[in-house]
Amino acid sequence: MSVVTPALRFEHVGLGTELIDYQHAWQLQRQVHENVVAGRAPDTVLLLEHPPTYTAGKRTNSWERPTDGVHKRPVVVEGPDGEDAIAIRPVGVLALAWDHRAFDGAYAAAFLRAMKETLETRDWEAELA
Repeated sequence: MSVVTPALRFEHVGLGTELIDYQHAWQLQRQVHENVVAGRAPDTVLLLEHPPTYTAGKRTNSWERPTDGVHKRPVVVEGPDGEDAIAIRPVGVLALAWDHRAFDGAYAAAFLRAMKETLETRDWEAELA
C-alpha cells in the first residue's frame, strides 16, 4: 500500500519566551483542524510551546506518567567536511496516538516520517530568527 504524504504547512504560534496558553493552543488546533477538514487549508503543523502539561486517562497510574522532557543529549551530526561528529542538541520524543479503528496507521506513520524529515532538515535558526 502506498501512502502519499502531502506537503505540510508550518505555522509559528509561540516559541521560546512567547509561550502560548494551553487552552488557547487547543482552541487554535480545533480551528486549524476544521479548516483542513473543510479543504480551506492544507495539512498544518502548529509550532508552539505552552507551559508543561500532561494528559492522562482516569486509569493512568502515577508510575506511567513521563518524568522526562526535552533534554540536551549527544547526537551524531554531519560536520562541514561531511564527516560524522558528536554534538550536543536538545532531544525529545515525537509521538502520535491514534485510534486504529478510525484510520489506517500507515497514514499516521507517513505523517511522522514527514515531520521527522522536516524537523531534521529545515533551517530553523534562519526561519525563527
